[in-house]
Amino acid sequence: VDALRSCRGQVVLVDCWMDTCIPCKKGFPRVVAMHQKYAAAGLQLMTLCLSDASDLATQQRVRGFLTQQR
Repeated sequence: VDALRSCRGQVVLVDCWMDTCIPCKKGFPRVVAMHQKYAAAGLQLMTLCLSDASDLATQQRVRGFLTQQR
């Protein structure tokens, strides 16, 4: 919520996804590319992973995926 407040007045794309959702992960590079293309014009991107954050293995997979996607 605080992160969204800091973007008040800007266009914000909130991408919700799960570690187990293949279509979500396939589309992720397009979301990143959109951000790179329009960031200078003010587009903000927030990604929200809805996977179980209490599971250590899931945390590692999510971090690895995000690192791979840059």
